[in-house]
Amino acid sequence: MKKTILTALMVASATLAVNAQDTKPAQGGKGKRIQQQALNVDERVKNNSNKVAKELGLTEDQKTKWAAAAKERMLANQPIREKLNGSTTPEERKELRDKAKANNEKFNTTVNTFLTPEQKTKFDAMKKAKMDKIGMPKGPKKPAEVKDEEVKQLLED
Repeated sequence: MKKTILTALMVASATLAVNAQDTKPAQGGKGKRIQQQALNVDERVKNNSNKVAKELGLTEDQKTKWAAAAKERMLANQPIREKLNGSTTPEERKELRDKAKANNEKFNTTVNTFLTPEQKTKFDAMKKAKMDKIGMPKGPKKPAEVKDEEVKQLLED
């Protein structure tokens, strides 16, 4: 009897040890991002437009227009991303970011031409949520307010 129980415990512990070794990439986070980057542009556009179609309730015509605009943006930003990953000077990085920002603004303008007012509201909320998630500033930077006493103290020192 003891041998049977001992054997059952050994089999159970071996099964647990084997199951504990997860060979799948981590869900979410960078694992998902790496998988997404491995896809070609057409697959990424398809995945993106399917996701957005569900969230915004796009019609088939809108979904097609969204996919075309998204593909244009991805193809325009791809060389910029590659160059940003290389060694660049701060001036080049600023210039490249400005180009990418212009591409993104063009995309937003194009998309806003065919979205309904309700969909525009949802789209703006999606953009805001994404910016909040990645910690982007919400507007232009404001200069820090300095009190008169602080200025006097700095001038005295």
